[in-house]
Amino acid sequence: MEEDRERFDSESRELADELTREFVENLAKRTEGREAAEALEWHLEKLEEAIASVSARHSRFFWMHLSRRLPPNPVHGTSDWTARLCRGVLELSLLKHGHPDAEDISQGGSFIAPTQLTYEDARDIFCLYHLAYQYNRVATAFRRVGKGAILVIEDDDFDAVADSDLERRMQLVDDRTAHYQRPFSTFGTALSVWSQVLSEADKSPYQLLVPTLNATEELLPPRAVEMLGLPPLLTRGAPNYMLGLIALEPLRDYLEMFAPQIEASFGARPCRLLTFLWALGGRQMLLIHTKPGHGWQLVQRGYSVTTRSEEDAAIALLVGLYREGLNQHGGIELDPESALAEVLQLVELLTYKEGDYSAINLWDRMPLKPILVHGDFTIWDHAAIPMFLETLAKSVGLFDGGLGNYKGSEFERQVNALIGATKAVKAWKTGKLRNAEGEYDVDASFIVDDVLYIVECKAVSANPRYIRGDWATLQSRWRVFDDYLSKAKDVAEFLDRNRVGRNYEIPDDVARIEYCVSTPMAEYIPTDDPAYWFDPETPRICIPQELLEFAT
Repeated sequence: MEEDRERFDSESRELADELTREFVENLAKRTEGREAAEALEWHLEKLEEAIASVSARHSRFFWMHLSRRLPPNPVHGTSDWTARLCRGVLELSLLKHGHPDAEDISQGGSFIAPTQLTYEDARDIFCLYHLAYQYNRVATAFRRVGKGAILVIEDDDFDAVADSDLERRMQLVDDRTAHYQRPFSTFGTALSVWSQVLSEADKSPYQLLVPTLNATEELLPPRAVEMLGLPPLLTRGAPNYMLGLIALEPLRDYLEMFAPQIEASFGARPCRLLTFLWALGGRQMLLIHTKPGHGWQLVQRGYSVTTRSEEDAAIALLVGLYREGLNQHGGIELDPESALAEVLQLVELLTYKEGDYSAINLWDRMPLKPILVHGDFTIWDHAAIPMFLETLAKSVGLFDGGLGNYKGSEFERQVNALIGATKAVKAWKTGKLRNAEGEYDVDASFIVDDVLYIVECKAVSANPRYIRGDWATLQSRWRVFDDYLSKAKDVAEFLDRNRVGRNYEIPDDVARIEYCVSTPMAEYIPTDDPAYWFDPETPRICIPQELLEFAT
């Protein structure tokens, strides 16, 4: 038995290990800068070619069926964050490179499964997971190289090595991202729409229940077990997915500011798209109440399946929920015929077309849609919904000009709302502060004890090359934020010289004025110069919640 396990593990790793050896053989002992980045880009291409070769052996849904049965963290003892990234690469690669035919899938009653499952198939799905792990590892090395790390050969492997100061700064931005960043932060908003993993009652009716990868391997909380109607036998181990709640109202209100642009890109207004997703989740909960097996399917697989014979009933249920959702949460009344037409249109818009599969980018992990049709089966991928919502937010994230001003104004509102909700601080002034010397704009400000904080708010989205870690893009972005911080410093010095103005007066008990730039995402700070830091762990370019925690 142990020999069989070792053989299986060795065969699963073989292709990924072979590609790593080939990569290392072409590296110099130490490689850095553009040369290192180009080498890593070449390796990513080779890894995707290998993924495509293995994936082409079966259909998309065949691989989806197998991959959703893998525990969330089966290889390399990775962190839960890395496990999520690897699973994202795996899921998208199977959709992109699996073949479109459905001959390898069959149905027996309500059970849908591969027509045949061999040792080689089981080996190959783990092989693909190892390749996805290596793909994510190389992408991580690329980001580190962009910040100044050096590729070095270690035995038959490689590593992106940094000196202690650089390593500390890179680790710090990762820690700050994990602790403070919101799902849509990279797209220029601090909008918070996630609640904790389902454990307590929530009174809002406009919530979307979605499965989230259970990379930390937690047990289902009692409320979730009760809601899903699961028998005790099925709750002894950790499920592959937990359940999270997304508050749709704040997301709808934000995206509706850009409704014409989103409709032009996606074919429907945000309120329609979000209400349809709400109806899709509502349909799943109704199915769970009538047949608890649907609950187990949701937390173990993250998707549900309907056959062609069940399609009319599924659409009818969605139409009823869609009409109810639009009425309750948008004040929109639709007759049944109009609702049916809209639901059919939305199903079409959110379903993968063949061209969508080829457009998938594993590096950027986009795009992801929640519906795919495979032969006679429709797969409703509830686990893909959060990534689809990110796609919506991303579509407006890089707007500039007037639309960019909307985004910036909304971020200022979010920051000031957070300040107003923080009991330990006292909000001060916003807008133009005037004095005989001149005038300056203040986006947000607050007082804690004897310190006045002047906050420059900048809702700067991250383009894909920045997220990848491209060196030139990192440098360009840093220059922009360095300039913003200088402007914030100018405002603080202006107020320090002019404590009383035409429309403001700094309280007498304020002994010090601090300044910073507030951003939705954790920015990388490429210097240890104290001028850019409040303290060794808190930079002056920081996330709103991070700033308030430091100040208080």
